[in-house]
Amino acid sequence: MMQTTKLVIFASSSFALPSIELLLQAGYLGGVILPDPAEVDEQALQVQQLAALLQHNKVPYHFCCAAKLPELSREFDRWQARAAVLATFPYLIPSDLLAYFDLGVYNIHGSALPYYKGAAPVYWQIRNQEREAAVTLHCVTSELDSGNIVVQQPISIAPCITGLGLSNQMSQVSSQIVLALAQRLETTGKAELGVPQANSSSLTNVPQSVNGNQSKATVEAQSRIWAPKPTKRNSDIDLNLIRSDELAALCRASAGTAIPVELFAEKVCFQLIEANESDTLVHGCKAGTILAIGLQDGLVMALNGEAVRLSVVACDDGVYSGVNFARRFQISIGMLIRVPSHYKGK
Repeated sequence: MMQTTKLVIFASSSFALPSIELLLQAGYLGGVILPDPAEVDEQALQVQQLAALLQHNKVPYHFCCAAKLPELSREFDRWQARAAVLATFPYLIPSDLLAYFDLGVYNIHGSALPYYKGAAPVYWQIRNQEREAAVTLHCVTSELDSGNIVVQQPISIAPCITGLGLSNQMSQVSSQIVLALAQRLETTGKAELGVPQANSSSLTNVPQSVNGNQSKATVEAQSRIWAPKPTKRNSDIDLNLIRSDELAALCRASAGTAIPVELFAEKVCFQLIEANESDTLVHGCKAGTILAIGLQDGLVMALNGEAVRLSVVACDDGVYSGVNFARRFQISIGMLIRVPSHYKGK
């Protein structure tokens, strides 16, 4: 099916694949722009895998470094592109390139903007134990994630879903939104204008404490505004401070990323893949103490005044249930689990 309206997809991962497939099938796809793998560090493999899939399916694509984005107009002329959609694209689009597309440039964002602006909305929404997210299609401007909202479709966040699982769910929803956008552009021949986002400053307009320091409500509100790319530091934990529900959420947010939660037991370092709340009594035990090991209880560790089940762990030997990990490495009740910073240099 031939359509007169052609869209360009700017992408860097498989998140964009469902959108690419639907646009291709419906005749709306002009081509795909991929970032230079040398500029995207840990995303390089994802970019190369996406390029291989595009090449296999004879989909036009083009690699481009950030500095050469303004030179893409010749490629767009060849593809006869009139609109563009960004789906996990790491570069900011220069103003002269925005002006090229007479039917607009749009971005798919995995949150209910203006909440969770930034590179990692899925990670932070799961980490903050949000119950509802959204897929937002908004106009692209020179300011990050701040353009008018065209479509915002709510999505419930399942209690046990991982960051990767939520991202996959959003990917499917996004494809329907992008296809509907292409159909509207084809029908109207006009760019979507959308509606302005709420002012971010009003979202944190909550009282401060009496002494002038930020209140807990203020800190929590601000944590929902920005969603920066997480670093290894974001997975560092203090067993004396973190709650079991927070640790469980952190594991789900970090699943499948390069920044897993790392712990240390005797002579083995391991990654905590899944954690769950436990009703095992702590009896004043020090945080990090193993409280129980068994098929019924699982591998249970003390935190500060509560317990957490270490349900799934991974190490150099492979992936284990908590109980099998304890058996494999002779972990016993009363043994202390530590975070890596507690044993470095010893």
